[in-house]
Amino acid sequence: MTGTVYYLSAGHECYSRTASRRHSRLNSGGRIMAFAEDLGTFSMAYGLIHDIFSNDPHALGMQFSAGNNLNTVYFDALTDQYFEITSRKVGKDGSVTEVYDTYSSYSYDSKKGVYVGVGKTGSYSATQANPNADVTQQVNIVQ
Repeated sequence: MTGTVYYLSAGHECYSRTASRRHSRLNSGGRIMAFAEDLGTFSMAYGLIHDIFSNDPHALGMQFSAGNNLNTVYFDALTDQYFEITSRKVGKDGSVTEVYDTYSSYSYDSKKGVYVGVGKTGSYSATQANPNADVTQQVNIVQ
């Protein structure tokens, strides 16, 4: 065992051994390794925070909020394409109609500060019956 073990109370020996090992490692020329470990921990934390709050279509936070915002590019992993909802209208019966464009790729527009779709592959419209209506009303709408 390297370093000195100080017993604060019973059961704290493991903590003081860890602290003394780190202290002796730093004194024995391992400062670069300690810095690399700290840098690795920081970059992992930064990467996770960036991945959750970024507007990149592949970011983790964007995968769970796909379709919430208008004029925002999202990635659909099932179809392997990018889409952007351009309009959303609510009908008198409560149905929701969305118009969206699909793209083959995306890029970052530095002037606008947003991600935009590149290589438009189509434009589609989708209508969803009133999500608050009961099942019998939805069946009647379909007929």
